[in-house]
Amino acid sequence: MIPTLPPPLQPQTPIGSSLIRELINAVRDVVSRGYSAGPGIHIDDKTITSVGGDNSITIQRVRVWAKFNDYIICRAWDGATAGTVNILVAKPYKLRHILANYDSLATLITVSESRVTVTGAPSASPETWSVTPAYDAYDDLFIMSGHAGGTGVEVAGEELAWLDLNVDARAWAEDRT
Repeated sequence: MIPTLPPPLQPQTPIGSSLIRELINAVRDVVSRGYSAGPGIHIDDKTITSVGGDNSITIQRVRVWAKFNDYIICRAWDGATAGTVNILVAKPYKLRHILANYDSLATLITVSESRVTVTGAPSASPETWSVTPAYDAYDDLFIMSGHAGGTGVEVAGEELAWLDLNVDARAWAEDRT
């Protein structure tokens, strides 16, 4: 029997350390019952790491420090203290300012790091889209490294290792302001 996970987050619900602890405990329970398909998992209060050669992944809790078109700068966060090292994190594929990522769009023009003007489906008229909820300073995120295929986002000629898991379900939405 698979254990019950914590209830889904409601929009705008802050992610607190008690929820993280519940999630980590649920993962520990799953692993202890033998439901893990991976070679091994290391869990502490800040990260979950699947250990196994080239297939290792790490999930980490961070806070947003700055945002750019296709990536964000974050710092490690344990629920009380922020780290001092910048971590560059790729935005999810469908939140990037890259026209080729969107089959139905004819144009994509960057207005800001979280706003674009587009033409194409669903409307031939230009529309302005904003990421919602926005990436705001000090937002909590969960990020992952070690995924197959990489992130596809480069900064200063190097591919970023970390990807936002988008647990807040950020998406483009028409901006009518």
